Amino acid sequence: MSSASLSRLSGIVLLVGGLLSFVSAAVLDVQFPGRNATPQQILSLPWILETSLILVGVLLISLGFPGFYLRQSAQAGKLGFAGFVLLWVAVLLSELSFTALQITIFPWLSQTDPKLLGSGAEPFAAALLFVFGPTLLFIVGSILLGIATMRSRVFGRGPGIALLALGIIGVISVLLISVPLPSTADNIVNTLFDVSVFLAFAWCGYATVARKVEPMTAPSMAIPSAQASR
Repeated sequence: MSSASLSRLSGIVLLVGGLLSFVSAAVLDVQFPGRNATPQQILSLPWILETSLILVGVLLISLGFPGFYLRQSAQAGKLGFAGFVLLWVAVLLSELSFTALQITIFPWLSQTDPKLLGSGAEPFAAALLFVFGPTLLFIVGSILLGIATMRSRVFGRGPGIALLALGIIGVISVLLISVPLPSTADNIVNTLFDVSVFLAFAWCGYATVARKVEPMTAPSMAIPSAQASR
């Protein structure tokens, strides 16, 4: 497969994964604000279906995102590489791993120990691994990769702006954690961050698809005019 075909395929995978996750996460957050579902709701068809669609979308994002970075790796430099690694790890830890837990472990706990889920309490280690740690990685990684993407000028300014906006929204969401907010406002902030993540990846996927890969051309073998006149 040529580099142009591989780049386009990775962009399509990233775009589809971002849009699928965006729609599924938005619907899930509307049906279950804050994703604080009861054990009965976790065992319901809407919860299982929507979280499964999010998981499929995140898997596609994980597969297609490296292609977005590789397309601009030479121009993005060390800053872009650092941002890509941090952002990719954040996706694997938060979106992929935690969504997999929502599909597998949560239904099992709903049947074996529903009081644990109904209490709304979560161990500090789990919160650090799946919430606070990945959020920090999202913020730093998206800002670094956003700056590198804008500097590289491979995809234009759009994807870089989207990644920078994701980092800014992440900072705002972290700052609002320490402020006592009504549950409705807190759910809106969490939903905004969730959909911003997937929209940013979808935009990066679209930019990868839309960007044409210039084919390699052979060096010109033209004869200088001074030699041709002899």
